[in-house]
Amino acid sequence: MKRTMLLSLLSLILLLAFFSCGGKKETVLQETRSPEQILQDGDLLFAQGQYQKALDTYQRLLIFYPTSELDIDAKLRMAECYNKLEKYEQQMDILLQILKENLIPEKVPAIYVQIGKYYEESARFNPQGTDTADYKTAIDYFNRAIKYEDSNDDWAKAEAKYRMGLVYAKMGKLDLAREAYEKVLTENPETPFAVLAQMKLQQPENTAELSTFPDSVEVYKTRLGALLQTPAENPQSEQNVPVPSLEEYIQHPTNNPDTSEQLPDTTGQAADTTQQQ
Repeated sequence: MKRTMLLSLLSLILLLAFFSCGGKKETVLQETRSPEQILQDGDLLFAQGQYQKALDTYQRLLIFYPTSELDIDAKLRMAECYNKLEKYEQQMDILLQILKENLIPEKVPAIYVQIGKYYEESARFNPQGTDTADYKTAIDYFNRAIKYEDSNDDWAKAEAKYRMGLVYAKMGKLDLAREAYEKVLTENPETPFAVLAQMKLQQPENTAELSTFPDSVEVYKTRLGALLQTPAENPQSEQNVPVPSLEEYIQHPTNNPDTSEQLPDTTGQAADTTQQQ
């Protein structure tokens, strides 16, 4: 009797395990989205700050479309997710893997930018202060991205110049920060980084992260329009109402008298600047 009950119990456990594995397998193996749609969905999750879900989404592209041309794009975004999740070893591992395996020169600047951002982030944990070796290494990789001749990746090269400005600002070298931001405006004016650089030029010491997500960029343009208007163009000036500073726009968007639209909260979201649309 006991043997019969034991066998029945064992059979029940095996049956539950079978259905459990089967259900999980069905979930993992089903993917109806195109590689482009998977990448877009991952970018949206990333912009929303859902980094683990974004990472899982990019991984699905690699699983279901291992020969896709978007393979490197997915891996670069995965590296950015690892950075946001503070899994720095995994971030560097995947970046070195990409650099070793990559046969597409066009992607090299984007890889250098990601490695530069890795060292930029590492500098936060360096006890030596602002003028650290990690910041200098980050700048070196950003320079490599900018000077790489076998690629016309305007986005990556613009991001490299913009992030170089941020690093210089973090080091307290504001003249060099301004110079880097101005290069973005003159050499990459059609990229979202030109808008971000123009924002930073209003207050170079501000190192808060801004986003390249389209909705955010449009809000920044609105803010810049108010900040850069002449007294004759700005109705607020006629009423002796001061135009809020860039810092006030970022920290207290609801206090701005010219618009009720709030600036998206992008503090601490550097990764957004890599999500190419």
